[in-house]
This record gives sequence, structure tokens and C-alpha cells, in this order.
Amino acid sequence: MKEPDPPAAPRRSPDLDPLAIARRHFAGAEAYLVGGRVRDWLLGRATADTDIAVPAGAVARARDLAAASGGTCVVLDAERDVARVLWPARGVPSASLDVARFAAPDIAGDLAARDFTVNALGVPLADSAMLDLDAPRGAVGGPAVLDPLGGRADLDGGHVRMTSVAALEADPLRLLRGARLAAELGFDIEPDTARAIRSRAPLVRQAAGERVRDEVVRLIAADDAAAQVRRLGALDLLAFVLPEVDALRGVPQPPPHDRDVFEHSLAVLGAMERLQRRVAGASAAALDGLAVAWRLSDVAAWDAVVDARRAALAARLADRADPAPPARAVWLRLAALLHDVGKPATLWYDAAVDRIRFPQHDHVGAEMVGRTARRLRLSHAVAVYLATIVRHHLRPLYLALDPALSPRLLHRYFRATGGHGIDVVLMSLADNAAKTAGRPESAAVLAGVAARLLDTWFDAFDTVVAPPPLVSGHVLMAHLGLPAGPEVGRLLAALREAQVDGELADVGAALALARRLHAAE
Repeated sequence: MKEPDPPAAPRRSPDLDPLAIARRHFAGAEAYLVGGRVRDWLLGRATADTDIAVPAGAVARARDLAAASGGTCVVLDAERDVARVLWPARGVPSASLDVARFAAPDIAGDLAARDFTVNALGVPLADSAMLDLDAPRGAVGGPAVLDPLGGRADLDGGHVRMTSVAALEADPLRLLRGARLAAELGFDIEPDTARAIRSRAPLVRQAAGERVRDEVVRLIAADDAAAQVRRLGALDLLAFVLPEVDALRGVPQPPPHDRDVFEHSLAVLGAMERLQRRVAGASAAALDGLAVAWRLSDVAAWDAVVDARRAALAARLADRADPAPPARAVWLRLAALLHDVGKPATLWYDAAVDRIRFPQHDHVGAEMVGRTARRLRLSHAVAVYLATIVRHHLRPLYLALDPALSPRLLHRYFRATGGHGIDVVLMSLADNAAKTAGRPESAAVLAGVAARLLDTWFDAFDTVVAPPPLVSGHVLMAHLGLPAGPEVGRLLAALREAQVDGELADVGAALALARRLHAAE
């Protein structure tokens, strides 16, 4: 039996539109739609952002709006008079809307106090019904956009430009947000803005971990994620946001590597993005661009593996519930970036063979990733996921050394990887794509192992990956007179391995083997 496919990503009910709700509630009052939703309308992009600016009384107005519409009001900043209204619904993503008091005496001053010119845009809320993504940008009859700082010109030119140095210093997270915004929009960062960010990079340490996390996750999810991480380094932000990645610069590696650990890690992230985009059906040109940009090798072998399971892998990578939103694919990208963080601490020169080695770097890296997860306020599920991928990223390569690849070995692999074995396979393919091209037969062997692992998960889940146990721990304890403890777990694991190898057919045989194993201990 196959592992059941995850449910399709739910869609929000079309009648639950925060902007329409706000427009009705604020009818006749001075209120403005500001920021991302206006920006994205001008760019022809869909957006989830809905931000309303009012002269005063934002929290009170948000509470009234929530009460009138069945939502919940959360005060985000009582001093600055900022609140969020949420409309949770069973089985669908929550809709939300933020209401904030002007940061200046009037709307022009409020917009000028925002972070970047492309966000310093507003539309009177009464006119916001004209924001139609199906209409051409700037169509006749469209709303009059308030643009005190030339944000529309920067949208046209593809630039992220600060509104002022003071705006960056007012909230140091904006230093990182500039890079994330450029990543999502495909823009450059205007030179004066880049210099201002670089000279103030240490200030980003003042931002709360969860806010940094949100920006990093969105940046990693953007197109050409590895180039976005490289830009964080160029802005001197990487050392303060992901210091364990910045520490990989200049760490040498032996063949089959021809680049340091930092460049290799970026290439692995590029390879992971390429695999994910191939699964999602991206164009050949886009895939070729990533392969060339990151000098990926043996891509035809890795492509053949994922092509055979494209639909199942696409559903898995899109899963929002396991380990957490926004999607499994994003966390796998982060794991790809972090997979070798244990190498600097384990670097050892083996003079006997004139070779650099990194003993136990997978174990050390998994421990380090746990600390990264705590610093970024990642959930426990995400922390376990990242540590599992990092800890086991070499395992498929080790399996390629065993030509037998028995059901017992396959079962051990999936038991060790704790439900994330498929993701470890993709991690291994990306890791090897970012090495210097080796012998074609070596790539073929690893591709064969990867395909066998995918086949086992999707076609033999109930017989090899997780077969129903013939006996339970309670039955085993009663039959052998054992207390609860490690011995019971050891015996159950041994019985499961014998079961997947076809050595046990019934309960009696399982209990007999358990008796022999226990007596031999």
C-alpha cells in the first residue's frame, strides 16, 4: 500500500476578502490601503497582504471590525496603535488584515516613514475596489495611487530603495527585509541602499528571532535562492543571520569537490531548487539556467530519478502540515543550505594519505542545526526535520556501497530517517549534483539506489518501510516476562527486520525468535 497522498492545499473562500470587509467597515471614514497590496497590484501579482492606515484609533477600529465580521482582534503594538484581525476557518488558511495609526500627521508622512519606496504607496480605501489584478496596470478608471517618494518609478526600474537611513535604523529587521523583498520581486538593491544596509548590518541582531526567521524563510523560498543567500553575504548580513553558513567561507575540500564548503553549499541549494522546479514542471530553459549557474553535474541521472515519481514528489513537497508551513519544499531548501555546517569544526588533515577529512561532520552538523533552530524560533517539528536531513544526508551514498540492498537494509534506512527518508534521497541527489562530475557509472549507481528507495517508500510501504507488527510490546513483555525498557525495543526492532526479510510468517514464529534473541543476550 502506498503512503497516502497529503490533502491538496486548501483555498480560501472567495467571499472572505479582508479588503472588501474593510471597505464596508470603514465606509465614509479616512482610511487607506497601503504597502504590499498596492505594490503587487501595480506589478500584476497576487498578494496576501492587506494593510490599512488610519489617522487614529487603529486598535479600537480593528476591534470593532472583528466584532462586526466574526473575526478575532490581536493587538500587535499598543504603543504604536497597531492591530491585526484574523478570520480563521476550519480547513482553510486564515485570512488577516492589519490596521495601523499613521506614523506621521498625515498619509503622505506615513508613507514616507515606511521602509522602501516600493512599499510607500497608498490608495484611499474607498477607491480600492478598483484594484483588479485582471486590469492592466494604470488602466483608465483605476485608483489614484499616492506615491510621495517615487515608488512607481522604482517598480518600473526594478529597484529596492530605502525611504531613508532613519527608516532602516528605526527597525533593523528592514535591513534583512530589503534583501528578501529584492529576492521575491526579482529586483536589484539600489547602490546607496546597499551601502546603508552593509554599514549597519550588525544592527540586525536586535531583531527578534521569529521575525528574522520569517524573512529568511521567504528569501529561501524565492527563485534562485542560492543567489539570494550570496547577496546576504555581499550585504554583510549573512554573518549575523546565518553565522554557521558564513563560517563555511574558505573551508577547503578534497576531490571530488573543486570549491570550498560555502560555494558547495550554495551549489547544493541551487541543485535542490532545480530538482524541486523539475518536479513542479518548470521549463527546460529555467532548469538549464540553474544547472549552468551552479555548475551542476550528472543532472540527467538525477532527473531520471525524480521524473519517475514526479506527481508523488510534487504532492509531498507541497505539504504544508509536515513539518510546518509554508511547505516542506522550503524547509528542504534550508536543510540543503545547512547540510555541511559541521565541516569547519571537524576538518582534519590526514597526512598519511595527504587528504582533508571531516569525520562525523554529519553528526556535528545535526547538533549545530538544533541550535540554529532555537535561535530562529523554529518549531520542534522543523528542528527535528532539519537535524534529520543533515544527520543522514550521506546515508544514500553509503547504501550505494552495498550491491545487495536487501529489504532489511531498506527498512533500517527508513527507520533511521524517521519518516523523512524521501527528503534525504533528494538531499543526496542535490549534494552529489554539486560535486565535480565523476565517473558515469558512479552516478548511475547512486541514481539506482535513490530510485530503489523511492520505489520502496511509494510501493512497498506496508511490507518494507513500516509493516504492521506481528506482536506488540505488551504481548512481548507478557510472553517473556520482561519489564518495559530498552530490551523490548531492541527485540521489536529485530522482529520487524526479520519480518521484512520474509523470515517470519506468524505470531508464533515471531515469539519463538524473540525468545532466542533474548536468551542469547
